[in-house]
Amino acid sequence: MTKIIGRVKYIGTDIGFDGMVNGKEYDVEWAEYGNYGVIDESGESYLYNAKRPANCMQKYADVEFGRFEIISDPSGLLKRELLKNVS
Repeated sequence: MTKIIGRVKYIGTDIGFDGMVNGKEYDVEWAEYGNYGVIDESGESYLYNAKRPANCMQKYADVEFGRFEIISDPSGLLKRELLKNVS
């Protein structure tokens, strides 16, 4: 069984067919190195940059970055990773 460490809301352009949808809340499975493991629309945990989530399949120049709002963070880990200066 997956351990959920927190919950975030994604704000930004919808990401792909089964990525993330603007305004929707998602469970976070892990957080490290400035990234979150978000269980997105695919039902799987995928890596998203905590500060600038985006569709990694787009050309970098065309990427529209979104952001996360932390909804639940009992351990404080999501906030710590969001504040890291990792690109």
